Amino acid sequence: MENINIPIRKQKPKLITSIIAIGNPIIDITAEIEEDIVRRYNLNPGDINYATDENLGFYSAIEQMLQVSKTPGGSAQNILRAISWGLRSNQINNNLIKLSMLGSVGDDSYKNQIINSLNQYNIKTDLLEEISNMKTSRCAIGIFNGNKYFLSEILASKNLSKNFILQNWNKIISHDALIVEGYFLRENFLLCKNICEMFYESGKYIILTLSEPFIIERFMNEIIEIASLADMIVGNHKAAKKFVGEQTELKIGDLLKKIHQKINNRKIKDRILLVTVGNNGVFCSKFDSRTGNEINFQTYPEKVNTKDIVDSNGAGDAFLGGFISQQMQNKTFENCCEFGNKAAAVVIKNIGCIFPNIIIQN
Repeated sequence: MENINIPIRKQKPKLITSIIAIGNPIIDITAEIEEDIVRRYNLNPGDINYATDENLGFYSAIEQMLQVSKTPGGSAQNILRAISWGLRSNQINNNLIKLSMLGSVGDDSYKNQIINSLNQYNIKTDLLEEISNMKTSRCAIGIFNGNKYFLSEILASKNLSKNFILQNWNKIISHDALIVEGYFLRENFLLCKNICEMFYESGKYIILTLSEPFIIERFMNEIIEIASLADMIVGNHKAAKKFVGEQTELKIGDLLKKIHQKINNRKIKDRILLVTVGNNGVFCSKFDSRTGNEINFQTYPEKVNTKDIVDSNGAGDAFLGGFISQQMQNKTFENCCEFGNKAAAVVIKNIGCIFPNIIIQN
């Protein structure tokens, strides 16, 4: 898997029936905390903080709370579970669909929790590499006074090896589409780039999530390289602004146009952009490089009673997974967006990106 100049792309699949996602398989550890814990570890609400010797005790503080929730997390896992739930909600036979998670985990109990959760959603786990003598990546989430305090510790998931990829390449490339978690570019960019290039060359469909603004700021060149190969790019409003280097507010149509111009890859036809804007829903753009025309529109979120909102983390991942689940059924662009909103409305009523076993209509 050397760095190569990409030749003419093969024809993309007419219908996606198999998807693999690459990213950080992590465990989210969530609990209500007291003010003294917030002060002790000096974490900023809403920011993604990374573990250091000074704040590592935050994990113990969280796990000692009376009510602690431990759920599989990470954007790639969330999106796959949302896809599976969307297909199940439309009563699609999962035996006709293949969903797989590609990444690495430790040799601990968290690994088993991740595997068990993914299996419940009919997501294959045979492409999870186990890293000996390492812990599975984790994220502690403390909730105080309505604010969330995050502390991530990326451990085993950054050690996905080239040898493991080579040994399992036939399984990996057998999928129609690849989802790339933007956070993972921070951990293992060259490996990820090679995988994306091979998927691109083979005519596979590529989806990139932009992740948070600080990732874009530090890894802009890397993200642009992957974005130039992607058929779909998804991010929140702050990430989209950071991606185009815009400090002031833009009309959404101008922002979407700037993203298209930033990538400026004429090889990708019908590229889709999805920009989530919280209570204002999702701004969508479909671009055809052959004509230069864009279709831009806004789709609004489902109405949810404020008292029913438990955790908004993962809402964007749920939207994307819901969208893709309908795309796999050849639904219209508008129907995909509508169902994505339904998926987001369901997941915010639970702690973590978890879906109840219910049926909803599209």
